[in-house]
Amino acid sequence: MKYLDVDGIGKVSRIGLGTWQFGSLEWGYGDRYASGAARDIVRRALDLGVTLFDTAEIYGLGKSERILGEALGDRRAEVVVASKIMPIAPFPAVVKQRERASARRLRLDRIPLYQIHQPNPVFPDSVIMPGMRDLLDSGAIGAAGFRTIRCPVGRRPTLRSGARLSATRCIFRSRILRHSTTSFRSRSARTAS
Repeated sequence: MKYLDVDGIGKVSRIGLGTWQFGSLEWGYGDRYASGAARDIVRRALDLGVTLFDTAEIYGLGKSERILGEALGDRRAEVVVASKIMPIAPFPAVVKQRERASARRLRLDRIPLYQIHQPNPVFPDSVIMPGMRDLLDSGAIGAAGFRTIRCPVGRRPTLRSGARLSATRCIFRSRILRHSTTSFRSRSARTAS
């Protein structure tokens, strides 16, 4: 396995395990999946050196986070869990409440990487970013980031006062691959501007 150092997080495997399917009916899996297959998948990933595990509160309406938290068991200190908030009502108090609910489901005191699942078209970044910054300042999360369909050149949310985002996750599609890879060349944090 190859690893990279990410600001605010530390050493992370270049390959991660996405857990959208854990507990998600849209993938054909339900709660029963947690009792065997999900645990086996997580343990195999750990044995192969995977240290990055991706989930989100929206995956199975929290079931993915719960299943992942259970499957990691006593090895959760060895990994970086990346979870995401769906910014439906992205006010600072709601952001904090949602992060705490995710941390409980994941059985973590601190979420290593907490990301905004996708931009909210109704609210500007300036509404959610103070809540994310508060989570960073309080130590509830190790790093903040965002996920987007495209990585538009020149548009990056800011946390406040030139703070850094530790992750920008772009969803690649073949028709926009050239544009996205140009924007996503950095493997660690960049100062958001």
